[in-house]
Amino acid sequence: MKDVQIHFTGRQMDVSNAMKQYVTEKLGKITKYWTSIQDISVTLSVEKYRHIAEIGISGKPFSLNGMEVTSDMYASVGAVVDKLERQAKKQKEKVRDRKKVRGGKEAMIEALSAGYDDEARGADDSEDEGGEAEGEAEHQPRVVRTDRFEPKPLSMEEASLRLADSSLAFIVYRDADSSRINVMYRTGDGHFGLIDPDR
Repeated sequence: MKDVQIHFTGRQMDVSNAMKQYVTEKLGKITKYWTSIQDISVTLSVEKYRHIAEIGISGKPFSLNGMEVTSDMYASVGAVVDKLERQAKKQKEKVRDRKKVRGGKEAMIEALSAGYDDEARGADDSEDEGGEAEGEAEHQPRVVRTDRFEPKPLSMEEASLRLADSSLAFIVYRDADSSRINVMYRTGDGHFGLIDPDR
């Protein structure tokens, strides 16, 4: 836990150097999931036979808190660190999934842009053949096609089944519950992403 401040507090007990070293070593397990830790607070307390370990970790892009109670302080520390490790792993997966969704949206927009860009270039070629002056000022983007259709009302499950059974990169549909227009698209890892503009 290099360069990370760990603040120890003991209630109804003194926190020994051996205990501090044990807590520090156990918390090192979390760094493999989360390296941007800024501050750690450890509160150890004894209430009769109850040995309570509370740990709070703050950092970016998330913070964690946990508490465990056993009849032995070392066991309580081990249990709460295990809980925090599971939380850190889950939070890291959420952050990674959000990045994949953003990447999927960008890929979909790029694919749409590429398709329309091909049509725009074709339109430009036709205009050149019709006698447009050479050396015209730089090309100005414009709408080259308008598709009109009425999105079908579907549930999210129905939309995912339709997309899975097709070769399309995305589908546009009206959510059966909210009546909002949604877009479901394929992500780079074989899953589906959902764009709900009003959510």
